[in-house]
Amino acid sequence: MFKIKDKKFKFLQKDANNKIKEIIKKEEKNPPPTIARINRGLGHNFYQGDIILNLKQAEFLFSKFKYTPSVKRNRRQAINSVTFPTSLWLNRTVPYTFGNSISEERRTRIRQALSFWADQTCLNFREEELFQSNPSETRLQFGKGNGCSSYVGKQEGDQYVSIGEDCDQFGIITHEVAHALGFFHEQSRWDRDQFVSVSLDNIRHGYEDQFDKESEEENDNQQVPYDLGSVMHYSEYAFSSPDAHNPVLSAKEPYNQKTMGQRIAPSFLDVLLMNKRYMCLDDCKSRGVECKNGGFPKPKDCSQCICPWGFGGKFCDERESSVGITSNCGETIKVGIFLKDFFTK
Repeated sequence: MFKIKDKKFKFLQKDANNKIKEIIKKEEKNPPPTIARINRGLGHNFYQGDIILNLKQAEFLFSKFKYTPSVKRNRRQAINSVTFPTSLWLNRTVPYTFGNSISEERRTRIRQALSFWADQTCLNFREEELFQSNPSETRLQFGKGNGCSSYVGKQEGDQYVSIGEDCDQFGIITHEVAHALGFFHEQSRWDRDQFVSVSLDNIRHGYEDQFDKESEEENDNQQVPYDLGSVMHYSEYAFSSPDAHNPVLSAKEPYNQKTMGQRIAPSFLDVLLMNKRYMCLDDCKSRGVECKNGGFPKPKDCSQCICPWGFGGKFCDERESSVGITSNCGETIKVGIFLKDFFTK
């Protein structure tokens, strides 16, 4: 793992991955509330529930196209042409600072979320003092505002990221940071309708356009598959009407229904897309280890693999190791041609 001299990054030592895994394991047992629930009553202030629009984006969305139902979707689709590719942090370094409203405990949680993205990609995060001399021209400023929210991609000046009440959970912070790094929501992808159905009748009145999607021309997903388990995906009841008894989003494959809306941690495909978006995979092209089962070399240590969930080992050819269990838990079972029953103890 890379090392940072700043003492504030003491959690980025050799045991950082285990600490983050323990955090993820803890939040799996006690999942955080959804962002839509936390931001209830604030939804009209944001695009897609938690996205802050800059002036250029807002003018494009609300002035260029006349607001009528017939063109409403086109206004939403066009946002990527405004933000990409200039919204990426092209030097792969993201300066950040904390507002005075952020407690030390909350700062630690934010640093842990930044540590995750730094460890899993080629990106670096550099902490600065709020009022230091010669601050970076553009940097993230974390504050305890109303709810959870962020701009999408690199902006100008101090770029506010709100980690408000109940937002200081690992999965939620990594979600908002992903927005700041250039991610929109997963269910706004152009190919969404192949994987989920949207029930307009179950959406809270006035929030229908929160489920508009982008066009294929403007939505480059780097050939990464649609991910119902993405940390950027809406939950099944996001923006549902008070009297809705059925979900707003229904997975085309019913067994994936409860996968949507997890805010525990970024998924493997989230990490893969971030690496592709910032061309991190190029760093290991000529010297990377050969990873199995869809894994890929870790950009900051090409001798290691980043593996899909469920796989582990140096080459992603073993089962994932247990977290928080000292004994060798689990076993490998070879399945033959005969039917077998499996039971948990």
